[in-house]
Amino acid sequence: MSDLLTQSRQLDHNPEFVNAILNAAANLILVVDAKGHIVRFNRACEEATGYDAVEVLGRPFFDIFLRPEDREVKRAALASICNNTTQATQMNETEVVWLDKTGSALCVAWNYTALCDETGVVCWIVSVGTEISGQRRIEKALRESEERYALALQGANDGIWDWNLQNGDVYFSPRWKAMLGYGDDEIGHEAQDWWERVHSADKENLETAIQQHLAGITPHLECEYRILHKDGTYRWMLARGLAIRDGNGKPHRMAGSQTDMTEWKVTEHQLLHDVFHDSLTGLPNRVVFLERVEQMLTRAKRKEIDGFAVLFLDLNGFKNVNDQLGHPIGDQLLKAVASRLKRCLRRDDTVAREVPQIEPPIMLSLPGVAETKAGAKPKLAANGTQDMVARLGGDEFTVVLENIMGADEVHAVARRIYEELDRPFNLSGQIVQIGVSIGIVLSSPQQQSSDDLISQADTAMYEAKEKSRVSGQSQACIYQIKP
Repeated sequence: MSDLLTQSRQLDHNPEFVNAILNAAANLILVVDAKGHIVRFNRACEEATGYDAVEVLGRPFFDIFLRPEDREVKRAALASICNNTTQATQMNETEVVWLDKTGSALCVAWNYTALCDETGVVCWIVSVGTEISGQRRIEKALRESEERYALALQGANDGIWDWNLQNGDVYFSPRWKAMLGYGDDEIGHEAQDWWERVHSADKENLETAIQQHLAGITPHLECEYRILHKDGTYRWMLARGLAIRDGNGKPHRMAGSQTDMTEWKVTEHQLLHDVFHDSLTGLPNRVVFLERVEQMLTRAKRKEIDGFAVLFLDLNGFKNVNDQLGHPIGDQLLKAVASRLKRCLRRDDTVAREVPQIEPPIMLSLPGVAETKAGAKPKLAANGTQDMVARLGGDEFTVVLENIMGADEVHAVARRIYEELDRPFNLSGQIVQIGVSIGIVLSSPQQQSSDDLISQADTAMYEAKEKSRVSGQSQACIYQIKP
């Protein structure tokens, strides 16, 4: 044992042994004297700063490694330590910004130890440091990333959601809640707080889209759906999302955004409405009328309805109104005629406004919002009919009567039309009297196409027009199908 102690003491006084230990250390080791001159500078210091030990030994470390604005503070701190032994034994870790040989900043966390002589005077300061510049850069980048994310959340028009699939918790951003009219504390953090507000007709589509993405069938979630607003209306939303998966491909989290599509849907619906409706009267236009006739022919051939009838209407004396009173009065007359024709149908809730075979994306109940919670499509009349009146252009209108039992039922509608249109119109103080000519065609097996039926109705209308010209009264003619 005594031999080992002797060898240990000999090694302690061996400069090569001490240097080997210092240079093998991963930490930066710097030893300075009471004036701040460098007396030890290990290899880790060389690698971190780019200086060789021979370049710095004997020089004040203040002038080499510290920024100009930090030098005087460190000089004063060193002097204070050397003049106060108690303080020298109570030094704590501190972070210091150093400059390397290129002038780039390094952040070093130091632990200091003061070494004193026999009289208690501080002779050296041993500093053991860890270069943490990379750590600080990562922390700074993380802070900046978090700040950018927070700013993005605050500034984004979309709502953000983040779903923990393991415990079921869902984070809904304040914007997500505000899109539905709620404050930040009015919606919880469970998936149910989302699902219970989704329109019943859209739940299956949304759930399917989510399950397909979680199963890896689709690369991301994207689904349009309606969700209940606090004011009782449904808003159209677009949900986008992406699942985060573990090493086995199992999803454990899914996050995404919610975009309010209501305004776009309203615009889309209005564009569809404009395409299929007359801009003056709001009635379905020629495109819708032709589609409805095609539908009735198909349904009649399949025996889905008992039969149907098409009425072509032409206003008597409309040209004189336009020529004598002007087009603004003529336009008022056309709108008034459209309103009266709607009252002549066999259903109580006006004309069918829906585009055949094209489901409108939303049912508008209030300007700028989607259908209300209680909103519903127009109901059929008690006898199952869904009649329609349309404007073909000019002063020509058409009526489609569905599921009729015979000519008497059609004549009853024609008589109501006579009675409505024969009454005078008060248009901006102008009293206007007109008549109407009606051509009627009843469906039959002989009609092979909509063109045949429309041609027959047109022929009957011109026959009625001629009779009206002769008699001076409204007339109706039924096209006779030749055997």
